[in-house]
Amino acid sequence: MNFFRNKYVIALIIATLMIFLTMAFFNAEEGTFIGNISGVVVGSVQRVISGAGSGIGNVGTYFADVNRLHREIYTLERALGQNTADALELVRLREENERLRAMLGLRESAAHFEVQAAEVIATNPGNWYTTFTINVGTSSGIAVRQPVITADNALAGYISAVGTNWARVTAISDPSAAVGVIISRSRDMGVVEGDARLGRRGQGRLSYISRDTNVIVGDYIETSGMGGIYPSGILIGRVVEVRPDPHGISQYGIVEMAVDFGRLSEVFVITNPPLAVEEYEGWVY
Repeated sequence: MNFFRNKYVIALIIATLMIFLTMAFFNAEEGTFIGNISGVVVGSVQRVISGAGSGIGNVGTYFADVNRLHREIYTLERALGQNTADALELVRLREENERLRAMLGLRESAAHFEVQAAEVIATNPGNWYTTFTINVGTSSGIAVRQPVITADNALAGYISAVGTNWARVTAISDPSAAVGVIISRSRDMGVVEGDARLGRRGQGRLSYISRDTNVIVGDYIETSGMGGIYPSGILIGRVVEVRPDPHGISQYGIVEMAVDFGRLSEVFVITNPPLAVEEYEGWVY
């Protein structure tokens, strides 16, 4: 039994039989019993060998196809990665183009102003962005009380502290800030004040307007120029709600600020405001 379990001995016996049958097939006359038996055996073996060879060929073709698919997938992934990078670059260039256009528009609409561009380098989200820091200071002509605007000519705030190469900006949403404003449509006057509760929603309070003041939802609010700090015509925001005063004597509005302080990255400081810094006293109007 151990003899027949030896795979080498079995292979030798099979090879010997194959040789014997092959010789018998070629030497036997057609139609004889031995010739028929030999033909059947040899034909079967040939079919097995042929099938095995075909299977091996199919397996080889399969792996060749898999390798080809891997190469194609790799090529497509590289192309996709390049296309994604190109798309991101186009988005960046578009944003840069829009920023430069806005800067050009600001320069043209406020040609009588001297402005200094600055980047926002720090914010204080703990107080809902009511203050932030920019990367220019006294070395760039920055001084306390100078107005700070965006490229869209929207009011962001004013310089409240300054160093050699930095300055702190108090936003108009800060409760300590107040801006003299005018309603663009009706030309009625009022004051936009920062409010701690409203500031969390990016809003301010339009105060000091009587019951007769012509103000409606959708009105745009801009600086009036009164008070000598902020130039006139700078956008503050849009009225989103008008409410009666609790005492019924006046009314007030809720203003959606034009500046999104949570996303603010670049501003412009007006370095030649209408009134000299030393002449200003009191609230920021």
